[in-house]
Amino acid sequence: MEWLFSQWMFTAAVFGGADVLLGPVGDVPPAADEQLDHPRPTSAESWLIETAYNFIAADLTCGKCGALLGRPRVLARSWPVRITVRCTGIRRHRHRADVRRTADGLWTPGFSRAASA
Repeated sequence: MEWLFSQWMFTAAVFGGADVLLGPVGDVPPAADEQLDHPRPTSAESWLIETAYNFIAADLTCGKCGALLGRPRVLARSWPVRITVRCTGIRRHRHRADVRRTADGLWTPGFSRAASA
């Protein structure tokens, strides 16, 4: 079975990385008709989303004031899963991301500034 991995590595080296092999990458949300009819995320999906965004938030800073982001809060009652986080600065700017499920897997956008309340 090592030949499969070797072929994958060769293809990744020739065509410019894993992004070419794993599909399109970007901040373009999936179309509404691509949403799968699953009312709730599974516990494995919720855990994966929470773990991924804990790592993402730990490495990012606020786009407004430059302070580090705090611990994200995950609301996984239905799709899309909403992740909210506040910066640790004085103003506590809010950021959020909405994770959607598509036919290809999970669409995980980066954090964007939430509208002021």
